[in-house]
Amino acid sequence: MAERWQVSVDEAFARLRGHARPRQLRLTDLARRVIAGDIDAEAIWRNTETDPASH
Repeated sequence: MAERWQVSVDEAFARLRGHARPRQLRLTDLARRVIAGDIDAEAIWRNTETDPASH
């Protein structure tokens, strides 16, 4: 995700965590769903981009 989003690994992790927490998803489950194509990684970026709770 860091490479795709052109951000640091820490920032990518924060975005993923910010998406997972309010949805009560484990990070490993979220990662699997992104890899499988069940969740759009770009949607994660857009949804956490302006959410101050995710930072």
